[in-house]
Amino acid sequence: MARTTKKPSSSKKTVTIRVALAQVNALVGGFKVNAEKVKSACAQARKLGAEVVLFPELMVTGYPPEDLLLKKGFLEDSKKTLKKNRFGDTRPDSRGRVSRTAGKASI
Repeated sequence: MARTTKKPSSSKKTVTIRVALAQVNALVGGFKVNAEKVKSACAQARKLGAEVVLFPELMVTGYPPEDLLLKKGFLEDSKKTLKKNRFGDTRPDSRGRVSRTAGKASI
């Protein structure tokens, strides 16, 4: 039995996105250190042509934060780090950096 394959219509556009997977170890409570690791990995990924970089769970706070999540200051520092480093901005900035999106810890 012959198999036929329908070719895609020329009116449809194909979008390609280069994604980098960053395997980095975060320090629990090390907001500044972790933010620097994210920035460094983003810069390296950008040099390799990536448009999006994916990081491990709880990269900004470190994993596992356990009882630190019960401290108001810990959650506030997490939020400040995300805002300061534009980790919630999904658009590349004027310098061509990759989009940076990260979730924040909350309870």
